[in-house]
Amino acid sequence: MSEKNFEYRSTRREITKPSQIFQSDGWLENNQILISGKIKEEFEKSQLNDEYYQSTVAIRRYSGVCDYIIILISEELKNSFNCTSCIGTYIQAVGKIETITKFDENNVSHLHVFMKVKDAKISNLPVALKNDLNNNLVYLKGFLGKVPKFRTTPFGRYITDLLIAVNESNDHSDYIPCIAWGGRASYASELKIGDKVILSGRLQSRQYFKRFSPDSEEGEVRETFEVSITQIRKIE
Repeated sequence: MSEKNFEYRSTRREITKPSQIFQSDGWLENNQILISGKIKEEFEKSQLNDEYYQSTVAIRRYSGVCDYIIILISEELKNSFNCTSCIGTYIQAVGKIETITKFDENNVSHLHVFMKVKDAKISNLPVALKNDLNNNLVYLKGFLGKVPKFRTTPFGRYITDLLIAVNESNDHSDYIPCIAWGGRASYASELKIGDKVILSGRLQSRQYFKRFSPDSEEGEVRETFEVSITQIRKIE
C-alpha cells in the first residue's frame, strides 16, 4: 500500500468542526478556530487593526511545545474580562483566522496571520477541553489560491505548502497559508488552483532561518504562522 493511497482513504473520515465541540454564536460556516491557552502579554491597541486590541496566547501541544498565536479582540470583549492584568490568565476563545499584508521600511511585504476572537472567557485556572488536540482546532472551507509547493526534507519527509482562499460574505477573502506533511502532502500536491477543499488542523507558530541570499551563510531567524493540516479533502 502506497503512502498516497493510504492518505486518500484517510480523508474519507468526517472532518471535525470546532463548532461541534464548543457552543457559541460567533461561529462562521467556513472559517473556524477554537483555542485554549495562557495569555502572555497585556492587551494593547493592535498595529494590525487599530479597532481591536492585541495579545499573544501560548497554546500547548501534546508534545509539550507551545505555539504562540496572535489574537485580536474588541474593546467590548476586553472590558468584559474585568481584570487588572491579564498576563498569566487562561483564555478559551472562538473566532476565525484572518490575514493582512503589510510593508516594512524596506517596502518588503509580510503576510500577518492572526485569530480574530468573536467570543471568549478567561480564568485563573487552565481551561480544559476534551483533549490537548482541541486546545487548538481549525476548520477551513475554501479554494486553492496558488500552485501547491511540494518538497522533501533532508530526512525524506514530504511537505506541501498551500495557500487557501477563504471567502467572506462582504466579498473579502483571507489567504491562509497551510502546510501538509507525509501522506497528506502527497495528496495535497496534486490539487489544482481553484479546487475547493475542506480541512482541519491547528494554527501553529514556527521559526526558520532565512538566508540573505542563496549563496550567503548569513541571514536572520524569522517567525511564520500557518495551519498545520491534520485532515484535508477535495469537495465539489
